[in-house]
Amino acid sequence: MGMINEQDLTSYAIENPELNDFDIADHFRVSIDQLRRCVDAYQIKGIKIGNSVTPSPELFYRAN
Repeated sequence: MGMINEQDLTSYAIENPELNDFDIADHFRVSIDQLRRCVDAYQIKGIKIGNSVTPSPELFYRAN
């Protein structure tokens, strides 16, 4: 399993703010652990792995 493209991952999370981490992992057909490794590798803050982190507004919510 390769890494998820950083741009694809970030774009998908921004375009679908209602989804949780498990939905995002399912979309990319990876396990939650693989998603966590990609997020850590890209140092993306805000993806709520296990709903334990508050999303970063600048990355994961549309600007009002």
